[in-house]
Amino acid sequence: MIAGTFVLLARAVYGFDPLPLATLLLPASIALALAAWLASRRGLSAGAAATWVDVQAGGAGLVVTGQEIDDPRWGGAFAEALRSTGRMPAFRLGKPLGQSLGAGAFLAASLFVRIPEPAPGPSPAMFEAVLESLGRKLAALDENVALDEDVASDLTGRLARIRELLDDHSPESLFEAIDGLEERFGLEGDRIREAMESAAQDLAAAALDSLTDPKVARSSLERALEAMRQAGLDKNLPQSLAALLGPDLELPDGAELDPKRMLELSAELSKLMGERMEGLAGSGLLDPRKLSKLSEFLAAADLSEVRPTDHECDDECKEGG
Repeated sequence: MIAGTFVLLARAVYGFDPLPLATLLLPASIALALAAWLASRRGLSAGAAATWVDVQAGGAGLVVTGQEIDDPRWGGAFAEALRSTGRMPAFRLGKPLGQSLGAGAFLAASLFVRIPEPAPGPSPAMFEAVLESLGRKLAALDENVALDEDVASDLTGRLARIRELLDDHSPESLFEAIDGLEERFGLEGDRIREAMESAAQDLAAAALDSLTDPKVARSSLERALEAMRQAGLDKNLPQSLAALLGPDLELPDGAELDPKRMLELSAELSKLMGERMEGLAGSGLLDPRKLSKLSEFLAAADLSEVRPTDHECDDECKEGG
């Protein structure tokens, strides 16, 4: 059994050829068989035979004593005990022979049984994990961004194609399709991040300008809203923003925003972009290493703690207020 286990491990783990292994194990098998045969031919010692006969005769100790002490007084009892026991027991080969045959059969099977070769390429579990990651990216896009219909259809179709290739067990085509979709997600993520950076920068400017020049602040806010629409952030707007800006994320014509309301709106929009950024980055769609600039702009756009005054500049005010 030990030899068979060794052979199986050598073949399965290290890929050894069974023929050399059989050549190495053949002498050991012959030596084992010869030792068993010699053991079966070896008879019992006189003392062991006397003990067995004594036990069969009742265990009175007459046979053992008669064998050890040459005394006529024990002769009759010794002869009577021998007659009562009959024939000596035969050597029992059944159990050891059965065990040896079983072990030999296992050894032979370990030498010649076919060991299946592992399938080439990465495991299906790895592809399943990649497919799950791609699915999370698509779900994050769908949840946080209003995608163009053509872009959404392309991404969904690519993901479905990867699932088909996974079922067809086509590693090369599968790798190519995965790389293509990863690249497509990367391009879309970069586009969204750049649009969000532009929006956050204009939003920070709007928040700061609202303290000094509301007209300039409104212009900066409109540019920020345009960049947010380009990023697709006009999807699933909070009720407070949708009530003021509508579903298209636009300032109504003629809408007047005092400095306080401008600061509040900038803070709300900054919070919205921060939440969308976290949702997209959490799925791996946005590279965290590229988000430092966006985070800085979003922090600068949130001036909700600032309290604007009712002061109006005149000729006596210094430049800058």
